[in-house]
Amino acid sequence: MGLRNALTFKYDQPELITKDEQLVPGLGSCKVMWSFKGGIINCEFCFTVKQQVQLDRMRYILAIAAPHSRYRVGTSFTLGEEGHRTNVVKDDFQAEWKELETVTEDPDYRTYYGNMHYLQILERDHPLVMRPGIQYRLALSFEPDIAFAEE
Repeated sequence: MGLRNALTFKYDQPELITKDEQLVPGLGSCKVMWSFKGGIINCEFCFTVKQQVQLDRMRYILAIAAPHSRYRVGTSFTLGEEGHRTNVVKDDFQAEWKELETVTEDPDYRTYYGNMHYLQILERDHPLVMRPGIQYRLALSFEPDIAFAEE
């Protein structure tokens, strides 16, 4: 626990990683911070590149699921009608929210507790030239509407 009863989790990723889990030495770094206080969750991602690079596409994805349909109790937590109540605090990528993508029937989107139902995607779908030494930030805030499964 940190200041003002907030739990803060920070880490630095000194080298960027590809989607194939390979380090890309000398390209750039990322600093990540998550903060949990009361019913509010804040996250910030700060990217710095060491050499000029073109970012062709960037996505931030929220996966939305539901409690398991058979193996749960009435007091299981679930996301309420108002959802995540996501607020984009800072977006240097100038991304836009896309339509919800339904993945309920896709077997690749399952958890141990049940199906993933939707993907909420914040996406930049056009190129961005990232310049060395400049920090590019994406900061979001969530105040999820939490309800009991049986309500």
